Amino acid sequence: MAHFSIEPDGVRSARAVLADDPRALRHLASALSTACAQARTTIGSEWAGLLEALERFGSVHAHGIDAVAEASAALGGDLDLLASRSAATELAIAAAIGSVHGALDAA
Repeated sequence: MAHFSIEPDGVRSARAVLADDPRALRHLASALSTACAQARTTIGSEWAGLLEALERFGSVHAHGIDAVAEASAALGGDLDLLASRSAATELAIAAAIGSVHGALDAA
């Protein structure tokens, strides 16, 4: 029979690795928006097609990076929840086994 378990230390380690990702990704999206705005200002109005393409590029990519940041934050929250639930489940099982063992000793 197969036995599967969650390794809380591994989950916490993965969470620690992901901890700064949402902030870094949001910073990247902001920097991209700023760079695109500066580029549009530099290009000028005589290149309307290029301005439109640059606006679309900046908007789509900044929103995409923000979405990845949100997903990363959600994953980190799920990992926190998983680690805490795993630890609580292990404690509940240990307490149940201990109470059964104590009841058997008393009998």
